[in-house]
Amino acid sequence: MRAPSRTELFRWAVVTLFGVLALALALNPRRCIDFTVFRTAGARLLAGTSLYRAEDGPMPFKYAPPVAVLFVPLALIPRAAGAVLWNLGSVAWLFLALSRLRRIDPGPAEHDGCWAVVLVACGLVAAHVGWGSLLAEMAAWRSLVERSTVEWVTGPNPQGLPTMLLDVARWFGVQPAAGNLWLAQLVSFLAFGALILALRRDAGSAFRMAALAVAMTSPLAWRANFVLALPAVRRSVASARAGDRGGRVALALAAAATLLTSGAFLDRTATEQLLSFRPWGLLGLLLVAVEWSAHRRARVLPTGTPSG
Repeated sequence: MRAPSRTELFRWAVVTLFGVLALALALNPRRCIDFTVFRTAGARLLAGTSLYRAEDGPMPFKYAPPVAVLFVPLALIPRAAGAVLWNLGSVAWLFLALSRLRRIDPGPAEHDGCWAVVLVACGLVAAHVGWGSLLAEMAAWRSLVERSTVEWVTGPNPQGLPTMLLDVARWFGVQPAAGNLWLAQLVSFLAFGALILALRRDAGSAFRMAALAVAMTSPLAWRANFVLALPAVRRSVASARAGDRGGRVALALAAAATLLTSGAFLDRTATEQLLSFRPWGLLGLLLVAVEWSAHRRARVLPTGTPSG
């Protein structure tokens, strides 16, 4: 039997560390807030009661009613067990995605039937609570989103491009509103759409830019969204090894943002003050620049010529 290499041992050590952290956080009653929100939505759907309530405070369920179908299984098991499965499953999927990145098919994907899944979910909700209740829940969801999204988007946590555009607008005296948010999202979609279109002949670059687009164009785009930046971070590692300063700066910013916004070194007030400068959003823009620069160099340099 072949002895594992140092790299393999290191990878398993990292996976084990993440698993232990996931287990510890799952068993901490003060953590797993998002899980609690999702589980509560599943329980309310099972009970046939309203998903959107004023008493939920600053952390309500903000997804459309059909999404609650996905969280019904969480309501059928004890909270602690569900939290453990949720966290460990998240870690497993993360490392599975990392292991598949090199082998992922970057070619054009066929239609995957996502809309059919949405229609089935709507049907399940309607069958359980009735079409009248489903329509009422849709109206309540829309009201919640319109009432609360602008306030959340301009808070310290969101790190996406729409929030950064609204920050720039405020410098010029334009106050955030629902119309401004819609315009900021439209500009973000168009910008990333143009980048992906420009990279269409390079499937790998287009894939990495699309992953960044998903992370960066969300109106909330909390720190957790930037796990989608991992393909672009791999590109930055390659660029840094080739001597590219942009890649090195991106990796340094990623490390600094991870450490300083983790809550391990700064208290909550200081962390939120730091997040208000959108370090993760700036990292995302820098990763976009690194990806574009690497793509341009690959087009200019002949095959086999070193880029550094």
